[in-house]
Amino acid sequence: MVSFGDGTIFTYGDQELCTEKFANAIYQTKELENPLLFSHLYKSPTRYTVFAIAADASTTLKTDLDVLAATIPCDKTSVTISGGVDTPFLAPKIERARKIFLEGAAEIVCNVSVTTLKSWRVSKVKVAEVLEIERDISLKSLSTYTMPQLATPPRFFEYGMYCFVYELKVIVGTTELVKTAKAFIEVNNQLQFELYMNLKL
Repeated sequence: MVSFGDGTIFTYGDQELCTEKFANAIYQTKELENPLLFSHLYKSPTRYTVFAIAADASTTLKTDLDVLAATIPCDKTSVTISGGVDTPFLAPKIERARKIFLEGAAEIVCNVSVTTLKSWRVSKVKVAEVLEIERDISLKSLSTYTMPQLATPPRFFEYGMYCFVYELKVIVGTTELVKTAKAFIEVNNQLQFELYMNLKL
């Protein structure tokens, strides 16, 4: 179940269970996916609290997110990581003794001047039926973590699977628009070629 904070409540999944647990919600026939992607159009520019509930016959989990609906004079904002693979199951492998180079790119089309802030963050993750974050990795010791190109020295990471997130903040007045892109890399002890992901910003 997803409540968008403006009175709109949608449910997804088993229709009988959804109706039983959330009788006032509107059932959606969209097939369940992980992650479940959806969009919503707000009529009024203000802050909303969006919350989602995942439930089965015996367990209920809930999370929430504060959202600011605002009018921003931008036709397009998009963020990518060059060559990035956004699923851990197809993640490239790189030897721990090698450097890692990642390059993010953004396309911004606005009819006013905007301020942009760029940053990287990394989490070590555990791949199971549901992706679990084991811990966040601090990048503050790297001079490149606020630049489009992220460079990490050899042996910076332990062995394991990592999720790299490139974040772009577009600031228009007091309004912030945040866009992100992610890429997975597996760090292992096998000899691999040095990984480069390049895209001009």
